[in-house]
Amino acid sequence: MEILARWKEKRQETKRKDLESQSRRRIEVSDFEDKLFIAIDGVPMVPIEAEWTTKEIMENLNTYRQNYVAAKMSESTSSVAVF
Repeated sequence: MEILARWKEKRQETKRKDLESQSRRRIEVSDFEDKLFIAIDGVPMVPIEAEWTTKEIMENLNTYRQNYVAAKMSESTSSVAVF
């Protein structure tokens, strides 16, 4: 039983690392029509306010990436196969 638990834990950790890498590739700061946005797959989604500091931009970017990972991890644990 312990072996199975360790295997599941390792599998979850691997999936989390893969999703973190994916989130860094897919969610980024992008320029669109001379304005900065937080973009997903190059599509501008959240405008970056002029008064945001670099630190605030990075914190927001990190939050969106963490939310992405959490949502994807939740999908993988709650999905049910339909035949």
